[in-house]
Amino acid sequence: MVSKHQSQTSVGSLLKANPLFQDVMEPSMVKLLAKALDDINSITAVGSDLGVVIEKLSILTKLFDQIDIRDHKYKNEMLIFLNSEYGLKDMKIEDLRWFYVFKITHGANSYILKQIGHSIGGGYNSRDLLAEYVNSPNVIEILHVFERHVQLKAGEDEDMYTWYLTEYLDVGLDSEYVKQGGIDMIRKVGRDVLNGLKALHDRIITHRDIKADHVRGVWKTKEDGSRELIFKLIDVGIAQYHMTDESLYWGITSDFSELGVCLNI
Repeated sequence: MVSKHQSQTSVGSLLKANPLFQDVMEPSMVKLLAKALDDINSITAVGSDLGVVIEKLSILTKLFDQIDIRDHKYKNEMLIFLNSEYGLKDMKIEDLRWFYVFKITHGANSYILKQIGHSIGGGYNSRDLLAEYVNSPNVIEILHVFERHVQLKAGEDEDMYTWYLTEYLDVGLDSEYVKQGGIDMIRKVGRDVLNGLKALHDRIITHRDIKADHVRGVWKTKEDGSRELIFKLIDVGIAQYHMTDESLYWGITSDFSELGVCLNI
């Protein structure tokens, strides 16, 4: 059986032999993918799990930028290969939304990897990083930011791409556990979201898109060993930093109005 850890030559051979890639993978693409896999799989698990994940994703996101993964014709086939026995070692990557939001699983831990576009695509999700300025247990935590300048194709202007890594929150408001929680659960969600909004508003930031999909929960273990479900605001891609009191007032009013609608669903 072929070892999962492959040299660049053997990984390239596997790619070329794979029916999915025989007619579509140009030599330069094979070389980039093989080099990235070799570098990622050579990283040993020394130190924290998060540190290892960041080191591996630094290489993987660079590859994704080089090949323009969102628009690559064979992105699905490439993802299948990355998750095969010949691909990523000790890591799985799952596309959650149009190849710019991924779930990363490394050992027993899961994370969310998300791409921000700056000039391309009208600056999609460009304000997500405002969450970096907010320190609250009820606002999504950004664990690391990968940023680089890239020129994707000959003749195109250089653009800046950013990927960032966050914690993975596995409890949605549509989960059976939350639905069956009754009025106490509604109070819990409302209290946690209000705490998150206060942290944003204290930084003169409003969320502007409060809805069920943008509130998720995660179980946390407390010092006494018991577990507590914590809800957090996520997806601040259209959040706004306010320059005037009047603008902030109307932004806060809108956030509270949207929260009321969310809790009434």
